[in-house]
Amino acid sequence: MFGEAPAKPTPEDFPKLVGVLDTNDNFALASAATALEQAEIIFDVVPITDLPPSVKTENPKWWTPPTRILVAAEDEAEARTLVEPFQQPVSDTHACQRSVVSPDTFRNGRSTDFFLWDGSSSPSRVQRIAAWMFGFAFMVSGLVVLSQAVKDRIRDGFSISIVIEAVFALAIVAVGIKMFRNGFPRPSKPAAK
Repeated sequence: MFGEAPAKPTPEDFPKLVGVLDTNDNFALASAATALEQAEIIFDVVPITDLPPSVKTENPKWWTPPTRILVAAEDEAEARTLVEPFQQPVSDTHACQRSVVSPDTFRNGRSTDFFLWDGSSSPSRVQRIAAWMFGFAFMVSGLVVLSQAVKDRIRDGFSISIVIEAVFALAIVAVGIKMFRNGFPRPSKPAAK
């Protein structure tokens, strides 16, 4: 009455997968995946549970967890050729990433603060322009606050809050002048004897 049961489907043979790239570098992973896609090689990206020492680091690059690219065994030779440039990180990649990974961000911030406050005997063109821009912005901000204090003094008469506002404005202008001056070379300090 109901007919025959359908035949069991034949299981598909799933290809044997092999790893061709282990990395925690986001750039290497994206570049290798793009190369494999362009070559029309089917691949899978999986997290690595058995980390080799070469991939294990304290701070993963760009916060990418260690991953492995898997391809079918018959595509292994071509895939390895395509991802080979991404096996070794670019030599200066770590140096380029130092500015964005803690604690180097604090170290670089301190050197910038030191330059803006104390100047340099030979600032680069970029440092000069940055110091002039920051200094000019502080001076303009201070003068705007000072003009507001003068307007308040004319409108409301004398009060302690106007004095505080004027002192604050003059302090901002003074900081701006100091930063602006740091855009010019400073004489080197003589060594202590």
